[in-house]
Amino acid sequence: ANCEAEAAKAAGQKDPFAQPSPPPRLEGFPPLPENGQIFQRNEGKWDFTLEETQDGRSLVLEVSVGKFLDTSLIKADVQPHVVRLLIKGRLLQLLLPAEVKPDSSVAQRSSATGHLVLTMPKEEPAQPVMDVTLLRPKDAKGQDAAVRAAEPVTIKPSPSQNVLRPQQVCVPCQV
Repeated sequence: ANCEAEAAKAAGQKDPFAQPSPPPRLEGFPPLPENGQIFQRNEGKWDFTLEETQDGRSLVLEVSVGKFLDTSLIKADVQPHVVRLLIKGRLLQLLLPAEVKPDSSVAQRSSATGHLVLTMPKEEPAQPVMDVTLLRPKDAKGQDAAVRAAEPVTIKPSPSQNVLRPQQVCVPCQV
């Protein structure tokens, strides 16, 4: 493998074992496409959760950024259907499941954990957010895969299977 890599390098080809370079850091938000096709992106591989509040009036985005990251390195852009964060030059862009009010949105940062919490009030609080269970495949009985996984399964051996009988003794092998 090493000889192949050296031969490819000598021939002017790319190293097949080289790591791909990360995307360049951005200074500002890239413009949104005019055709309306917006993709979700997480260039910084940030851990995040996007949930609806208990009362159903707003959406809450919690992003786990480092505790010692300076707040001046974080920029936020909330639009009615898209939220974009620029953290250390890496873009986190998410499509929102419901229309929100960008002017009433609030960004807070926890001093203990460093998490960034964006609270975005919904335009129509009565509008339900799409339930994720509707997207899961259903079996023939109409049950979700998650519900099937939660049910206990009992396996009973059939008489034809090779089962230890009381008269048989297992002796451990010695190596």
